[in-house]
Amino acid sequence: SQILFPDQSLADSPEYKTYARTHNENAFASFYATASYTYDRKYTVFGSVRYDGSDLFGVDPKYKYLPLWSISGSWLASEESFLKDNVPTISNLRFRGSYGLQGNIDKNTSPFVVGNYGNVSILPGQTEQTIVVTSPPNSKLRWEKTENVNVGFDLGVLKNRISVAADMYGRKSTDLLGVRALPLENGFEYTNMNWAQVTNKGYEISLTTKNIDNQNFKWTTNFNLAHNKSNIDRIEVRANSYLPSGEGYPVNAVFALKTAGIDANGYPQFVGSDGQVVSAIEFFQLYDPYADIIPGELAQSRLTENADKFRSLFSYVGDRDPKYTGGLINTFKIKNFDVTVSAAFNLKQTVVKTPPYNGTQLDRGQNYTTDVLNAWSPTNTGSNLPGIVGKGDPFTDNSWMAYQWFSSSNPINTYALLDTWVEEMSYMRISSIRLGYSLPKTVTDKMNIQNVRFSVEGRNLFVISSDYKGYFDPETFGNIYAQPI
Repeated sequence: SQILFPDQSLADSPEYKTYARTHNENAFASFYATASYTYDRKYTVFGSVRYDGSDLFGVDPKYKYLPLWSISGSWLASEESFLKDNVPTISNLRFRGSYGLQGNIDKNTSPFVVGNYGNVSILPGQTEQTIVVTSPPNSKLRWEKTENVNVGFDLGVLKNRISVAADMYGRKSTDLLGVRALPLENGFEYTNMNWAQVTNKGYEISLTTKNIDNQNFKWTTNFNLAHNKSNIDRIEVRANSYLPSGEGYPVNAVFALKTAGIDANGYPQFVGSDGQVVSAIEFFQLYDPYADIIPGELAQSRLTENADKFRSLFSYVGDRDPKYTGGLINTFKIKNFDVTVSAAFNLKQTVVKTPPYNGTQLDRGQNYTTDVLNAWSPTNTGSNLPGIVGKGDPFTDNSWMAYQWFSSSNPINTYALLDTWVEEMSYMRISSIRLGYSLPKTVTDKMNIQNVRFSVEGRNLFVISSDYKGYFDPETFGNIYAQPI
């Protein structure tokens, strides 16, 4: 049998389902070796070497393989005689250090030419098959690399009733894939290349204590605290991007438009370059391009003609990653009963809320959070939330330009980028409370059973937080659909 397509466009018609099968195959090769040596039970050295290769990288053979390696060492100082004899309260003291190189593969970038196949209409009733090249070849595509350095110690005192572990680390990631501008003679404006760079520094501390250790009552505490500071050392932003570059800022930096209250028409006011309070019309330099023909139909910003100037409107307002994270676990055991209370906390975290409404696009047929009840109005002038506004008359005042701008005219959703929706939060979540009871051994022995334990647990019971309104979860703060109306 034979299937005829009288027109090339029928090949793309949904009425003719084509049989399609996708098969991806990648090749990897790895060689590795490890070795360790301990001398006198006090001095330990460990090393590892890997040699990984992949066909996901450039055609140049020297980029297909990457030697990965690490070396670490530790010194058990508590076994030294000068500590054993002079400081008997120290049960354990070990110093640690390591250095190594890790590699990463980004499977979304190809070293070869990538194109999309399709049909394009050139004349009425006529189409041509096309392949649109979306990514140029990159023969030097290679591994993303991360150097790691870590130093730390473990300390136990009073027969390990108090144990402390502390680590400091630094990670420098190089050859990360990032967008770079290309000379126009290449036929492409931008491509992904190995050149971006990110640095992470931080520390981690954990503390375990046996507060009470009697036969009928035991109480232990586990506490941990971590801090990480990231920095984008090198990245490029597209010349036509209206959002600022993250270079010199944390990986999850938050940039926003700084507001200064609400004006008499219900629109946000802003902090200008000279520190003065200005209207939205002045801040974005809005104008009517069709004022002489059909006034009041479109508002544009003079700043969009120069993306650099538009990016300068934004200010750095915080980091989505918390400055400190940690947890606290307390376990109590009274004879055969035990109670465990677990908590986790984030401190100084910048969160960005999805705007609960847009005052220029309010639809009575949709649900909104109760924030809309606190929107600015002539009787609620103390609110910092934008008002519910109408377009206004273009022949009597120019506030209609702010309406058009926030409703549809701006190239990015500037309404969602106001600092009104940004908050710094700190919170502690009681993640679990568990109560258990174990049958006495005298009972289980008679039943020929080793152990029987009953338990009941409650999870995510409540949150203690700054700027906590009582109805949203701080971990899903940005999603209005993750909380009740």
